[in-house]
Amino acid sequence: DRPIDIIGRVGEYFEEDNYWFNNGVGTFYTVLVRKPTIDRGDVDGTDAFLPDVEWIAYPVNDYSHLGSHSGPCAAVCTPTVELAAPAGPYCSGDIITVTATSANEGSSPVFQWTVNDEPVGGNTSSHTINGLTGDAMVRCTLTSDAACASASAVQSAPLLIALGTVQAPVASITGNAVSASPVPGASYQWYLGGSPLSGGTTATVIVTVPGDYHVVATVAGCASLASNVVTYELSTGLLLQGASGITLVPNPTDGPLTIRGAAQVHRVELWNAVGEKVLEQRGPSLDLSPFAPGLYTVVLHTDAGQWRSRVMRK
Repeated sequence: DRPIDIIGRVGEYFEEDNYWFNNGVGTFYTVLVRKPTIDRGDVDGTDAFLPDVEWIAYPVNDYSHLGSHSGPCAAVCTPTVELAAPAGPYCSGDIITVTATSANEGSSPVFQWTVNDEPVGGNTSSHTINGLTGDAMVRCTLTSDAACASASAVQSAPLLIALGTVQAPVASITGNAVSASPVPGASYQWYLGGSPLSGGTTATVIVTVPGDYHVVATVAGCASLASNVVTYELSTGLLLQGASGITLVPNPTDGPLTIRGAAQVHRVELWNAVGEKVLEQRGPSLDLSPFAPGLYTVVLHTDAGQWRSRVMRK
């Protein structure tokens, strides 16, 4: 606690009838009334105490002047400063503005900000963290110039800006299925060669385009670091067990395509390289003539299950 007024001098005392006295004003057997020109008490208990500097002495039975002080600061005021920031969670790279709300700051207050005990910012009532990189403990010291201030400098309570961290998923690939390891409460976004994969927002995605894939997990608006990269190649295409005798001929093809070795074909699908189904029909043959050259996926539904293979349209 900080004193607001001190009468006397710390460590100084008198015996018998001695007391503080100067220029006709003393502290013994008298009524002291603050001079109207004095706007605050003496908070330094180590300096010499001269009663006549701040006080007027009246006879011990004269109470008529009590309460008559009309100086420029009849009341004592206490400066305060409180900090506020937008609600979290706070993510890596966020730009966050912390605002100071003050009272009894006077006409020309001074604000000094610290983040993790390091001075930052300028003399303003707010401070902006341009790109959060870790937990930030923010404080602000207000120096008031109000005449009535009981203390000129006060410090705010600390405000913790805690960085939300999200576990980075681990990517894996089986055939043409890419999968992310579980991250509690996360949503996912897959990337192909650094660009977002259309429809790639689940933990496991069936891919059709060869290339490098990675995934990012997001929890409560905060994104993780990118996962490791997995590579899908044509040789990683999925062939279900029991379908080794099924072939597509010719492959590559300039249009006509025949399915050999497949029994009880229920449905045949043709998917393009961006994951769109462009054809669905029954029967053991397909015609790719209407479609542009490129890589396609044939999906064959039989009694034995589902079989996939890549075919190149020349």
